[in-house]
Amino acid sequence: MGRRSLPTRGHPRQARRGQGPEGAAEVHPGGGSGGQGQQGQQGQAGRQGCTEGRSQGRQARCQARCQDDSSEGGGKSSGQARRPQGRRQSRCARLSAGAEPPVSEAQPALRWAVVGPGNIAGRFVQALQGLPDQELSLILGRDLARARSFASAHRAAGRHEPRLQQAAGEAQLRAALSSPDIDAVYIATPHAQHGEAVAAALQAGKAVLCEKPLVPGLAQARPLLALAQARQAFLMEALWTRFLPVYAQVQQWLQAGLIGPLRGVQSSFCFSIPFDAQSRCFDPALAGGALLDIGIYNLSMTRWVLQQALGACPEPLRMEAQAVLAPTGVDQRLAATLHFPGGISSQFVCAFDGMADNGLRIFGERGLIELPQQFWEATEARLTLAGQAPQTVHLPFQINGFEGEILEVSRCLRAGLTESPQMPLSETLATLAWMDALRTQVGVRYPFD
Repeated sequence: MGRRSLPTRGHPRQARRGQGPEGAAEVHPGGGSGGQGQQGQQGQAGRQGCTEGRSQGRQARCQARCQDDSSEGGGKSSGQARRPQGRRQSRCARLSAGAEPPVSEAQPALRWAVVGPGNIAGRFVQALQGLPDQELSLILGRDLARARSFASAHRAAGRHEPRLQQAAGEAQLRAALSSPDIDAVYIATPHAQHGEAVAAALQAGKAVLCEKPLVPGLAQARPLLALAQARQAFLMEALWTRFLPVYAQVQQWLQAGLIGPLRGVQSSFCFSIPFDAQSRCFDPALAGGALLDIGIYNLSMTRWVLQQALGACPEPLRMEAQAVLAPTGVDQRLAATLHFPGGISSQFVCAFDGMADNGLRIFGERGLIELPQQFWEATEARLTLAGQAPQTVHLPFQINGFEGEILEVSRCLRAGLTESPQMPLSETLATLAWMDALRTQVGVRYPFD
């Protein structure tokens, strides 16, 4: 693979392979130390992943994520701009509209570190290995044995073997991530640990893709965004649903006004798991609870629907929420209605203690759009207009669904952007503000609030 510099700052390309920071524990999957160890439509490898998203498999993955109890997890501020703001917005607009050229296979590989080798990171790595111009350079965890097991489980023939390192705490993370053979960092630790990993990666000058939620609350997010801007480093919340092919079709229907003026949105994300006070789903010290873990999809896609239908998402006039709290004090089930100007409403329920159809429905004056199953990883959408037969589209994943957000990071970095036009940081802040308000209503507080 080529080693030409990416058009971003802080990504030197001349590092010796396998050279870790001083004092950091480092091994390679083979047992030795040191040495080697667009919503795009690229690549045919990984087409087998298209069949993984069937209903039972998806439900099992959700349950497995929430029962992963390890410490690794399962699952704009002021500052100096790098270029005139108008030019950046123009480039963002062209990227969002798909006017930029596709990523070329002649480009140097984007080299990734994974922080938090758990279940959800496994899905990320599977997508990464199915894409050209992407390379896994480092697996970083609190438990070296776990990192070694993760690397073994996700070894891919013909792919570069990543280094393994052990690190805990922001200082150790920053030292490990400062290695010059890393361009971007994917963070998949439990929610409460996201902040220190994001800060460490940004301080090291790396691009960051962090699992949702970026952090548990708005107050914790603002300093990270200020740091990203000060370092001119890329930062994006990994809300992968927004990059799925089927939502490009839904976007076209909404922007064309096929269903008429928007009337409402309904969605559910529910599954049943046994209560475990030590689980990341139920432990308040890990920012557990259904809202932050899965309800964020309901809220983020509500915002997305309103943006496509109205041009922008208005602030709700009021929000009404009720919840059933687990013995640990986090929400095991939460239902809410958000009321918007013009009589538009959004209703959703998220839960760890029950079942639902897990669909998303968008109501208009003249029609209905449905994503009938597992809307957060949907491959099917249905348009029903008054007096007409339903129109159903099936748009499978290229690999497993995570490829869209990976390709978005690559496109943005090669374009010199510090945030994604499809998942901007303003969206992260707005969704966190809604979740803060809903948690306050139902009485969920974390030890670090």
